[in-house]
Amino acid sequence: MRAFVKTEMDKLRKMSFKDKRWYIWEYYRVHLFTFAAIVLLSAMLINSLVNPRPSTYLYIAWFEVEADFLQLHELQKALDVIVENPERHEVLITDYTNMNDRRQNSGLQARFLALHKMNAIDALITTRQGAEGLISENFLIRPADEVLGLLPSIDEERLIWADSSVWAISLAGSPLMERLYIDTSDVYLCVILNTERIYEIARAVEVLINGA
Repeated sequence: MRAFVKTEMDKLRKMSFKDKRWYIWEYYRVHLFTFAAIVLLSAMLINSLVNPRPSTYLYIAWFEVEADFLQLHELQKALDVIVENPERHEVLITDYTNMNDRRQNSGLQARFLALHKMNAIDALITTRQGAEGLISENFLIRPADEVLGLLPSIDEERLIWADSSVWAISLAGSPLMERLYIDTSDVYLCVILNTERIYEIARAVEVLINGA
């Protein structure tokens, strides 16, 4: 190995700058790319260890309520007030509203179902029609009674009942949403069937209805 390095160095000393550049690129570019990739991956690994990404405190799926990416991003940030340690946990909101692109819709549906099977989605914000459709199908969502049990008294007019249980909660007049110019006249929150984050959902509902 030492002899090889010495031979290569002797070759380079005799070359002009232009020839050195050509020689190194021609014979060592694979080595250079490999070295650069190793350095980049190492830097990413070190960064992920030193600055780990916050884990999910609450995951909300958004469906058929008109809002753009920036509005949802700001709403997501506003809901971080329910998180005890924002450096370690965060609230996430993802829009699953159907688009004009069939391929994108298929991708969104596949993502939603995958996360649902992983118990990663906690609540769904949708329209009254969307909530009633889910209630009638008796699929994907469950009664919100446990969430209501952790909340102060809520106006009965906010609740959608079925079979003696509450299945959806209106977020009409939400100060957070109205501050972001989101129309709240037809916005309801449903609890996803397999979530374990009942307390976290209750905190979010309280903040959404009453403000931070």
